[in-house]
Amino acid sequence: MDGPAMSGHERQILASIEADLRTDARLEKRLSTMRAGWLVRSRLAVCAVRLSTLIWLLAWAAGFLVVSVREPSVAGLVVLALSWAAVLVAAGGLVARRRRSGR
Repeated sequence: MDGPAMSGHERQILASIEADLRTDARLEKRLSTMRAGWLVRSRLAVCAVRLSTLIWLLAWAAGFLVVSVREPSVAGLVVLALSWAAVLVAAGGLVARRRRSGR
């Protein structure tokens, strides 16, 4: 814990608040059935990117780049933009995971 320890009076207040919260059955039920939202799950999925996945995405995006240069079309450019966006998201997830693990 950062900072000074709690005083006796503060500990009594905290114990009183915790006791009141434990008696709230509705709150207890909501907390026991709580799940991570879609945003949290998606962040966890992004952070679970492997290097091999990033390499495959880079190859895929490079292939789309070649196709878009040879046969320019609106649909090709949209797919190219989406593929490079996927590469950037995957690279960001890989960097974030490596930064957290200290590598």
